[in-house]
Amino acid sequence: MFQQGNYTKATVAAKKALLAAEQPLGPGHPDVATSLNNLGMLCYAQEQFIQAESFHLRALTIREKAFGPDHLDVAQSLNNLGISYSWGAARLSETSGCGKLNRNRRYRDDSR
Repeated sequence: MFQQGNYTKATVAAKKALLAAEQPLGPGHPDVATSLNNLGMLCYAQEQFIQAESFHLRALTIREKAFGPDHLDVAQSLNNLGISYSWGAARLSETSGCGKLNRNRRYRDDSR
């Protein structure tokens, strides 16, 4: 459904999958994070960047607690969150008349 561009049906199915995972496993289970990640990508594809951020942040939190910061699933969540931020900011700058983002700008990394 998602690959065919039927986002409405895909979103309904993804929300059902999230509920099906949350009910028996609990909200902090890694399988729930997978469903949240899928919902985030669906929101991203529909340019619903605030909702995408919310789903990706929840998935990231679950995955960090379950696997630790160096796990590949955590990296996937960080990547998807970054993509949503990047494209969301670019879309915002285009629609607000602020011009294009300077993608070559270096940002300070305070995490070290």
